[in-house]
Amino acid sequence: MKFTTRSRYGATLLMDVAMNEEKGPVSLRDVGLRHDISLKYLEKLSRVLRERGYLESVAGAQGGYRLKVHPSAIPMGDVVFLLENIYPDEACRSEDAPCCERLNSCLTRNIWKRAIHAMFTTLNAITLEDLLRDACFCPKNNCGIALSLHLPEKSATAEKA
Repeated sequence: MKFTTRSRYGATLLMDVAMNEEKGPVSLRDVGLRHDISLKYLEKLSRVLRERGYLESVAGAQGGYRLKVHPSAIPMGDVVFLLENIYPDEACRSEDAPCCERLNSCLTRNIWKRAIHAMFTTLNAITLEDLLRDACFCPKNNCGIALSLHLPEKSATAEKA
């Protein structure tokens, strides 16, 4: 499966909001400028993420977006599959092809279904909080993200695992 800009930019939007909301609601215009993403595209993505309950909008002159739930409650598999309109139980369906005409006689359907399910399971084992922790290792961020979100540090035993 190829991930489109929908899931990549959606993850970027969530990361940016999480990293910058401490200063107040994050405007989509600012996210777009920081990551070179069009405002119209971010508006479409934010609508889906808001409807799912991951983002909330704040109206007003200083308005924008903030996370509605803690980053640990946002599984990346859900974000990707939500934005890509693909679900593990629908291995042979997509937005462009609602259903393959060979669905009932397909010899390889089970392999694709298993592959999508494995990908969904793997992505759902990663939360936005995990991505924020990983971003902490980026020299540019110098762990300021973890401190601003008050994320618990990984224990020594977890790092050895």
